[in-house]
Order: sequence, then C-alpha cells, then structure tokens
Amino acid sequence: MDSAEHARARRANNRVGLVVFLLFLVWLPLYLICLMPLVNASVQPYLPALPDKLHLVPIFVPVVLLALVFARIWPAPRPPRS
Repeated sequence: MDSAEHARARRANNRVGLVVFLLFLVWLPLYLICLMPLVNASVQPYLPALPDKLHLVPIFVPVVLLALVFARIWPAPRPPRS
C-alpha cells in the first residue's frame, strides 16, 4: 500500500469512526427517553430499584458491538512499508 492509498484508507477509517460516533449520539437519547422508562417499568415488579450502573450496559454495548463489527468488515489501514 503506497502513501496515497494509505491516506485514502485512513480517511475511510475516520469516516467509519464518525458513523459509529453519530449512531451513539442517536442511540443515547433514544434509549434514555424511550427505552429506559420501559425497562424500569418492566423490572419494577422484580427489583424494587434498578441500579443506575446497569443502564450503562444497554447504552454502551450496542455501540461497542457495532464498532467491533465495523472493525472486522473494514480493518484499519496499515502504514506503508519503507
């Protein structure tokens, strides 16, 4: 991979990172506003109070899994060999 191809692959990698970040920015308010009250209401009969730290799992796990899938589909570019 020459330096021009490396620069192009690096820009593509940055775009994938931007897509993951934007999806996180969409997912976070969607979860906090719509889904978190549903989760709290469905767990209420079983647990008197759901610990707030447990809400971090559905906030971050889908984004991390998506990033891992994207990393397998579009691996990061390697720098050109000298």
